[in-house]
Amino acid sequence: MIGAIPNPRKSFQIDKSANEINTALENLHLYSKIYRLNKANPLLKLYTFEATERLSLGVYIDVTFAKLSDSLTEVTIEVRRKIGSFDKSWEISNANIHITNISDLLSTSLTNDPTEKKVEFEVQEALKQQRIVERKQKVADEKANHPLAYYSKRLFGYLIFGLICYGVFRLILMMFS
Repeated sequence: MIGAIPNPRKSFQIDKSANEINTALENLHLYSKIYRLNKANPLLKLYTFEATERLSLGVYIDVTFAKLSDSLTEVTIEVRRKIGSFDKSWEISNANIHITNISDLLSTSLTNDPTEKKVEFEVQEALKQQRIVERKQKVADEKANHPLAYYSKRLFGYLIFGLICYGVFRLILMMFS
């Protein structure tokens, strides 16, 4: 780490009430598969989203808001690394992209009705669970009806994995000898 750069932060004001912002932040994860809601504290008006990135463990995005008047709210978005700190220019560029994406998602969430998105999200989750159950049932059926085929496939997979690990280990030994 050459020199740590402070966490990128952006503040802006929105002409909406604090309750509308609160509802929009609670429903923000419905509009994106990249940003997942990690923690929510409506009392402190703090929402933390998480996102993964290439070549890193990802970032946390803290979104806070403060009521300035009945119809004006200040929103602050801060991006922080899951591990370490920002010390490269491309990391700052990615953080700025996250800030832009979160603000765009917030405006989308504010302007759209979340009920149909919630239904769509629940349908997708139900389909995922159904596929998981079907896969487990298929494996259980194969295990019960064709145990020799099931266990031979697993043994073959372990054998291939072991050979790959052995080859990598030998390669590393050759590099350092």
